[in-house]
Amino acid sequence: MPAMAAPRLAASMVALATWAGAGAALAQGVGSPLLAPQDAALDLRASAPPRVETVAILILSGEESGIPLSEVYAAARSAIERHTALSVAPLDAIGLAVREAAVRECAGKAACFARRVRGQGSGLLLTISVDRLGSADEGLLLGLRLVDVNAEDEIGATGDEIPAGMSMVGAMEQQMPDVFPKTIWDQIGTLMVETDPLNAEVTLGGRSCASPCELKRMLPGTYEVTIRKSGYVDWRGPVTVLAQQNVTLRQTLQEPDAGIVSSPWLWGGVAVAVAAIGVGTYLALRPEDRLVNVCVAKDPTDCVGLQ
Repeated sequence: MPAMAAPRLAASMVALATWAGAGAALAQGVGSPLLAPQDAALDLRASAPPRVETVAILILSGEESGIPLSEVYAAARSAIERHTALSVAPLDAIGLAVREAAVRECAGKAACFARRVRGQGSGLLLTISVDRLGSADEGLLLGLRLVDVNAEDEIGATGDEIPAGMSMVGAMEQQMPDVFPKTIWDQIGTLMVETDPLNAEVTLGGRSCASPCELKRMLPGTYEVTIRKSGYVDWRGPVTVLAQQNVTLRQTLQEPDAGIVSSPWLWGGVAVAVAAIGVGTYLALRPEDRLVNVCVAKDPTDCVGLQ
């Protein structure tokens, strides 16, 4: 069965900002990231991370065909999360009363569906119907409609028979590209982060992980990355994620400078003090806040407060 209506583009994506030297080899060194040139470019500045839209799922029919609503929802959610960066609202985000009113009143009208679910926190609405073609042996008909809730407009709609032997997830993945804009469907990338040393905290775009790690379902765009590990200097820098590509960021963290502890002026002063009173020197180091306490006294107990 042909698609009921061709998808119409109703969304805009953040433009990718790429560095002019994207194709050039990047030098590897301490404190400098190395990204595979074929995967991504290190931008000179980062923009605000792309916003992730939320889609709600309204199941109009299915139980009458012997398919539980939870099964239909799970199949739709699996397909959406595999191919987009969209956040999927829980099944109960749309209450039973709203569902019943939509089934009774909307009859395929996008504006009606949008008004019914407005205020639920979702910018997109996917309606799903699963119906028997006739007898139990004749198979199922799957219908999908994607609605822009704010614009009260239909983005795309389609309906087709589920081929014999195909799973519900497979049927969803087969039909959803006909209702989701090409700027959303399959427009995600993966960022892999490797650090030396390991187990550094990586944060970007509201997400975090411990290295080495892999962040999937990233919207294309430029993100500000922060890498932290106790005992090392924080690293911050922008990285660009490209659609349908794996981006690898490798970063070597630097240890903090030795600072005053290695200064000859410090130890020269300590030596003068020690020679003057002919006693011992007691050194208290606090690496976590990079403070150094040096106490010169005849009695070690005089230095207890500095430990």
